[in-house]
Amino acid sequence: MGEDEKRLDDLTARQTREIEYHVHHAALLRDRTPFYGVLTGRKTKWWNHYWVSHSELLTEDIAGKRLLVPGCGGGFDAVIAAKLGANVSAFDISPDMLLVTAESAQDARVEIELLPMAFEALSYADDTFDVIYIRDVLHHCDVERSVRELARVARLGAWVVIDELYTHSLLQRIRNSWLGRSLYPAVRPVIYGNCEEYITQDERKLNELDLDCILASLCGARCQFFNFVVNRFLPDWDAAEMVDRVLMHGLPGRLVAGRFVLSGRVRK
Repeated sequence: MGEDEKRLDDLTARQTREIEYHVHHAALLRDRTPFYGVLTGRKTKWWNHYWVSHSELLTEDIAGKRLLVPGCGGGFDAVIAAKLGANVSAFDISPDMLLVTAESAQDARVEIELLPMAFEALSYADDTFDVIYIRDVLHHCDVERSVRELARVARLGAWVVIDELYTHSLLQRIRNSWLGRSLYPAVRPVIYGNCEEYITQDERKLNELDLDCILASLCGARCQFFNFVVNRFLPDWDAAEMVDRVLMHGLPGRLVAGRFVLSGRVRK
């Protein structure tokens, strides 16, 4: 058995289903144009979670730092970090997604260390990374186990930025109710249009308990909430995101948000 097979040995049924799903999703990503606007844009889109998460990342001088991108997917975030001078390592549970990342890195002419593994069982040594950037990964994982692994491989005081899907458990009850299930067929075409949904069988949006688990691993944490109506009733148009972001400043984000961007330093 090779080293790559060892890293993906003893997978759970959920993890195996994730790998099978991403065979198809990786094929879709190959047809998408890489977006590196955060590298060249003169202004940050303060209303967009993706731009805000990269702005949080860049509050740290990452050049020359060991930087980890868990669940690297299409590799766009890893490529951006490498272009900014970081020594980037990235992993994904899906071998197909790793191939997409490798192609993105080759096209961008950057080097990224890529390994297949699950977030819940990392093969990196303790105290390896100075910076960790996580986007849309934890809702596919066992959050508590993944956070323990994150803290283990991070150095004391490592800078962590997390951009994740979120729904408070009270709001999730409404989504799971007859009312929520009845509304979804009406809003789904508005949100996704003709695009295919990216929703795996086992994924689960993070809730307030997961958020507390992450916060307990960080010090000096800053949490920004997004998407009260965007991606619930409206697509992520710039105008909709601007209005949504303004609304979120006056609402209890922890209760009503659909996403958060969290940054802070690892405590040991």
